[in-house]
Amino acid sequence: MASILYPGTFDPITNGHADIVRRAARMFERVVVAIAANPGKAPAFPLETRVRLAKEVLHDVKNLEVVGFTELTVEFARKHGLIAILRGLRAVSDFEFEFQMAAMNRHLGPEVETIFMTRRSSSPSSPPAWCGRSPSSAAMWRSSCIPRSRRN
Repeated sequence: MASILYPGTFDPITNGHADIVRRAARMFERVVVAIAANPGKAPAFPLETRVRLAKEVLHDVKNLEVVGFTELTVEFARKHGLIAILRGLRAVSDFEFEFQMAAMNRHLGPEVETIFMTRRSSSPSSPPAWCGRSPSSAAMWRSSCIPRSRRN
């Protein structure tokens, strides 16, 4: 069986992300969740926190590795012997961007395939998967787990 890379900023990891990882883990020998540093996006959480949260949420997935990374996705895949990149689609609107990214990745690394998966949830957005798991910071929990309309 082959191994697959699931890259992203995971800022923070959501139930939709966790669903895709768990389903991919049933299909692939190894799933590598690679969390991008991506300072250009100005993430809400530092890389180390995003990696820790993903490890906590996915602790039960045995054939999983969670790591941070800074290089191009295709370069990371090559370096770790991964044959495919997994991308999650929330809605049809995601496809245009993801299709362009897949084309660029194919140009940079024709040996690395891109596979798309849709999330199972029918809800418009998933809350962070770690909500209710005693996050290390009350402010982090408040800003990510409580809907804006219900915050004081």
